[in-house]
Amino acid sequence: MLKKIFYLTALVAFSFIPAFCGENPSYVEGKVIVEFSGEVATLKNAAGFAEKRKMKIERELPFFSRLRKKFHAVLSSDLETRDMISLLLNDPAVERVQPVYIRYPHGAVPDDPLYLKQWGLEMISAPSAWEIHTGDGSVAVAVIDSGIDYTHPDLSGNMWTNITELSGIEGIDDDMNGYTDDIFGFNFATGSADPMDINSHGSHVAGIIGACTGNATGVAGVNWSARLMALNAMNLGFFSEDKIIEAISYVVAMKRDFGENIVAINASWGSAGGSDGDMLYLAIEEAARAGIAFVASAGNDGKNLDESPLYPASYSLPNIISVAASDENDRLWNYSNYGAGSVHLSAPGSGILSTVPFFSDAVVSVGDKNYTAVPLEFAGTTSGEGINGLLVYCGLGSPEDFPPGVSGNIALIERGELYFREKVSNARDAGATSVVIYNNIPDGESGGGLIDATLGLPGDWLPAVFISMSDGLELKEMDPYPTVNIRHTVSGASYTKKSGTSMAAPFVTGAIALLSSYFPDDTVVRNAWRVMEGASPMPVETDRNRLITGGRLDLKGAFDSVLPVHGDINDDGNIDISDVIKCLRMALELDEQDLKISDINGDWQTDISDAILLLRKAIGLD
Repeated sequence: MLKKIFYLTALVAFSFIPAFCGENPSYVEGKVIVEFSGEVATLKNAAGFAEKRKMKIERELPFFSRLRKKFHAVLSSDLETRDMISLLLNDPAVERVQPVYIRYPHGAVPDDPLYLKQWGLEMISAPSAWEIHTGDGSVAVAVIDSGIDYTHPDLSGNMWTNITELSGIEGIDDDMNGYTDDIFGFNFATGSADPMDINSHGSHVAGIIGACTGNATGVAGVNWSARLMALNAMNLGFFSEDKIIEAISYVVAMKRDFGENIVAINASWGSAGGSDGDMLYLAIEEAARAGIAFVASAGNDGKNLDESPLYPASYSLPNIISVAASDENDRLWNYSNYGAGSVHLSAPGSGILSTVPFFSDAVVSVGDKNYTAVPLEFAGTTSGEGINGLLVYCGLGSPEDFPPGVSGNIALIERGELYFREKVSNARDAGATSVVIYNNIPDGESGGGLIDATLGLPGDWLPAVFISMSDGLELKEMDPYPTVNIRHTVSGASYTKKSGTSMAAPFVTGAIALLSSYFPDDTVVRNAWRVMEGASPMPVETDRNRLITGGRLDLKGAFDSVLPVHGDINDDGNIDISDVIKCLRMALELDEQDLKISDINGDWQTDISDAILLLRKAIGLD
């Protein structure tokens, strides 16, 4: 009953959240994430439940369901999201229901791409810290973002690799973790095994954490040898919460069940939608129980998060480290969010040089007129001169829609009915040399204009590009068929500058990874505390007063910070029964918890299990 009251309160609050914040939607309309009660324990049961309510199961969340021991799924409907929640909230078969919130990348303010100095590393005293340790490849970090360009010469050597899948059979889930061919990570946005960066945001973040260093190439990372796990949760420029939850669940499972030493998750994204206790909160809480730090960017709105929360940075979870951005003058960056009670520290975030992927360029030309195009993900490329041919209209791209004249020419196909990969496969079978797909949604409407389309998986695909509905109809109406040039080229991997708290968070993630490899016998909790306690006070009082620590990341300071002896709770130089009693009091919430010394097993809480471990230490069993 209490849980129902809580979610009724949440629904009232949700009813006042606008579907659009500025130009960006705060949640996916017509979809909700549901946690079912015990009576709905299978996909079949859930499908039947949804059908009776004029909804359907879009996807289940199997890893999250296993972690939470309840069935979770994303339901979709023609109903509005708020109506779906109202309908489901009072149903005894539903324990939780919430919108599918959208999280946005925070690295949105680009700077001069020719600025080549990595001022941030000097600012955080990285050279002095590297005299102590540069990293040794023993730890991994998960980058939940737009993917990582794992072919980039400054990233490829530091990619996390699933050895079982790499040495296994293609198309087989060799390690039986539920994900086939997840060699460098996984693409949760498309459900494919390829986490290649589709946006550049994720590769930029990854380079700050752990670009290959000492290789006479490109830039340096905070951790020279951190293993980078690529988890793509971005589609159409934003992060859908169900994909994020599944990515976090994957990280937790790979650590708990498969022994991967993942110490941190980097989350350079967020939005205002959410509240403590929602499903993303629960997923991050599971990461805490697995001993994983969650580093979140504070956002780029210039707001006080104590008054205007942004999630996940504002969740009240002990493993979340919220990071603001600082500039070259060691001041808070003008656009950075802050919060004396909610943002822990700052790190360099203005004009940060890092890695970006190969750059794709696509265009469709008729004579001197160019039509703006975007390449389909995984599509084939052309030479710099492109491909010439007659543009032949081929309907929706079904096999019967291709006239004989398309052979040796370029197929113009309307979006709709078939998957993009089916349209392009059918065009190849009909003998086309390349494909132009135009939108079936008018420009300016939701889903109209240019979109990020995908062929799903890498393969021997034709060059294929996407154009707007207005351009497509203009080309379709040309009589006779026009001679068209289609070009899709890819330039070499490169480097550029970006600004935002998205760039600040990975400095902290890299620092936790570096400390965790140098102090392998300590918990990640204690290494996260080293980062915060080693922060260098910001020189201006106004900035100090806007952060929990009052400081900016100082890597050398983190190495130099002195923590109390782990388990010596009464600070008498011994671990004995008196420490066990104090730990037990903390576990029972009779005394305030101090995770630096009392969280023995590193799960970001002090409970009975810590008291038992400490007792074993005290009597000499461990």
